[in-house]
Amino acid sequence: MGRIKKKAAVPLSLFYLKYFAYIFVSILLLAILLLAAFHAIMNSDIVYPANYAQDQAAKAYDTLQQAAEITTDLIPDLCDYIVFDMYGNVESGNLPEKGVQDAWASFSLSSL
Repeated sequence: MGRIKKKAAVPLSLFYLKYFAYIFVSILLLAILLLAAFHAIMNSDIVYPANYAQDQAAKAYDTLQQAAEITTDLIPDLCDYIVFDMYGNVESGNLPEKGVQDAWASFSLSSL
């Protein structure tokens, strides 16, 4: 009869170290995958950055200042606007009634 070979015992600390390394690598790969997916979504214009409307409004500012008449096609996407006459009457815009009152109050305070 042959001898039965004993398996080499793996120290418990090495077992936990390997387990920790597997978990760490798995989480790292998942993070890289999620970042790559988010980057692809941002580049394909499915999702806009948080400051997209602000950037578009800043780019359109000079054009709006120099325009003789403000029309809907001059206003960037995702931006709300309101056009008042000299007496505070609404000429055009897409703000709700509460927004109109707040905009006129803001304008009248800033023009003093």
